[in-house]
Amino acid sequence: MRKALPLLALAILSSGNALAASPSVGTAAVPFLLLPAGAREVALGGTGVAASEDANAMLWNPGLMAKNRHNSATFMHSAYLENSMYDFAAVNWKLDDRQALGVSAQYFSAGKINSTDDAGQDIGTIRPYDIAVSAGYSRIIGGWGLGVSGKAIQSKIINTAKTFAMDLGVSPPELLDGRLRLGAAYTNLGAKIRYNSVDEKLPAAIRLGAGYKLTQGLTLSSDIALPNAGKNYITLGAEMGLPVGGDMGAALRAGYSTQ
Repeated sequence: MRKALPLLALAILSSGNALAASPSVGTAAVPFLLLPAGAREVALGGTGVAASEDANAMLWNPGLMAKNRHNSATFMHSAYLENSMYDFAAVNWKLDDRQALGVSAQYFSAGKINSTDDAGQDIGTIRPYDIAVSAGYSRIIGGWGLGVSGKAIQSKIINTAKTFAMDLGVSPPELLDGRLRLGAAYTNLGAKIRYNSVDEKLPAAIRLGAGYKLTQGLTLSSDIALPNAGKNYITLGAEMGLPVGGDMGAALRAGYSTQ
C-alpha cells in the first residue's frame, strides 16, 4: 500500500488527460505570464508546482520558497519565436528555517515589428514588450508551506497598459518519509488590463503538482494546469541525479507536455 500511494498520486495528476481534452473559453492578454522558466523546470516538461527547489519557486509556487534549503538566485534568457525573446530572473532569501522572501522579474520582447497605416503605407517600426516585477513572502506553518506574491505588470504595444496581480501557493507536509511532495498554486489573480478603452482579462491559472523520489537519485513529477484561457494540459518529468564529486552534481532530465 505504501508503494501504491505515490503512484496513485501521479495517476490522479495524469488523469488530467480528460481535462486537457476540454478547452477553456476565450483568450487573455499578456500570455507571457504563463511561459515556463527555470532550466530544471523547463527540462522536466514544465513541472514545478511541487518540484521547484530554488528561486524559480517565485514563478511556479510561492508556497515552496520557505521550504527551500538555501538562499538562491536564478537567471534565464531564451531566444523565442522569430526575433522575440524571454527573460526571467529571481532571488530567494531565507529569513530563517520557516520564512523566506523572494523577488522576480519576467520580460518578454516581441522584437522589431514593421508598422503600417490604414492605407498600408510603412510608418516605421514598433517594439512591443511585456514586463512583470514580483515580490513575495512564504512561511511554514504546521508543516504547510504558504506563500503569496504581488506583481506589477506593464504591457506596451503602441500605447502602454498597466495592472496588478497576485499569486497564491501552498505546499502540504511531505508524505512517505519525505519522498512525496504535493503543491498547488493560483497565479495571476488580478484586475483586467486596459488597452486604450478595451479591458482584457489576465491569464489566471490553477496548477496542481506532485513530485515523488522513486529512488535516491530518480525523481518523478507531474503538473496539471487549468488556465482561464486556452486548453488545460498536463506535464510529466523525470530527473536522475548524478554525483560528480565533492559537493558537485549533475542531472539527466526529460519531460513531456500535452500542451
